[in-house]
Amino acid sequence: GLFRGPGEHGARQWAEGRHFVMYQVFDSDNNVGALDSRDWEVKTFGTDIGLNLLSAGIDGSWSLNRFFFNWDLIYQTGEVEDTAFTEFASGTTTTDDFDVSAYFLHFDAGVRISDLKLTYTFWYASGDDDPGDNDFDAFIATDVDEEDSIVLFEGNYADDNYFTEKPYIADKGFIMNRLGLDYTATEKLSVGGALLYMKTAEDFEYVAAASGDSVSESDLGWEIDAYVRYKLYKNVEVALNAGYLFAGDALDVYEVSAIQDGDADENLYITSARVRVKF
Repeated sequence: GLFRGPGEHGARQWAEGRHFVMYQVFDSDNNVGALDSRDWEVKTFGTDIGLNLLSAGIDGSWSLNRFFFNWDLIYQTGEVEDTAFTEFASGTTTTDDFDVSAYFLHFDAGVRISDLKLTYTFWYASGDDDPGDNDFDAFIATDVDEEDSIVLFEGNYADDNYFTEKPYIADKGFIMNRLGLDYTATEKLSVGGALLYMKTAEDFEYVAAASGDSVSESDLGWEIDAYVRYKLYKNVEVALNAGYLFAGDALDVYEVSAIQDGDADENLYITSARVRVKF
């Protein structure tokens, strides 16, 4: 539904909400298909894997004068059939039909003050905590473009070069707290930045190859992002952005075996630029 009105005491307010249901079904060819947890996305499923997935949700927004709020909630249920699923961190492989029960929650809360916009963003994508059972508790996307993180997601301008295009990490889900600031300095110049704290919803549990230690970690770390955009002409924009991630120890699971010891060894830095022409 949609509502616009003067509100109490003449306050300007606006509200909108939508409900949606999506059903995805694919019959397997009766063979057992292989699936790695790093490929936890519907579009990567092979033809050997059967899928019955129902996603139901609600999204909406509401604003009052300078304040605004946005939200999304999605619940998933169904079954992934004829699958040999490998959880890459532990190396555990389970062959079965899997029941899906997962959810995704997101909201923004912000305020606009003249040419300044301040936004707090939170999201939670559920993850799977037991690779050995026949339940999938990890939220699964079909094909998503997510830009909130420059380092981990598609926030860099050369966005074909990303760590993940999904709003989560492997099958472990995602928790994000992000504080963003955007400032329109002039008609042509915009600048901004963000501070993010990120972790997985469920721990990566594995034996570190280099140390032999049993590891259980969910901390992905703190990220600092910044950007500047300038309009050279009406239809031509030049932009530069950069992100620096103080890597949390959960990222050790992606390190090569020679240095995998339960501690993240390198922070990550990305910078990118673009010239964009609009017609």
